[in-house]
Amino acid sequence: MSDAGYGDKEATSKKFEVKTISIDDLVTELRHKYLTIIKSLYWEFFEEGQCGPEAVVVLMESADRALDHENTPVNSWEFIKTYILSGQMS
Repeated sequence: MSDAGYGDKEATSKKFEVKTISIDDLVTELRHKYLTIIKSLYWEFFEEGQCGPEAVVVLMESADRALDHENTPVNSWEFIKTYILSGQMS
């Protein structure tokens, strides 16, 4: 019988190495992925005309600030609210 299409038997029989990570490390990694995806969505919204240039700058800055502190819970709204209340948005 041919093994065509099933790949190398030796490679498929190898076990996956399981790496144990802490919950905190997992949360940090997931937070990083989440924020990276959010940034790409903000830019996509801008390109599609769903938000203006000033809004996308503020949103991207809020995500960048969260990425700078990815070991802490995301609280982008505090930055955005402060920006709005400061009167910097026209």
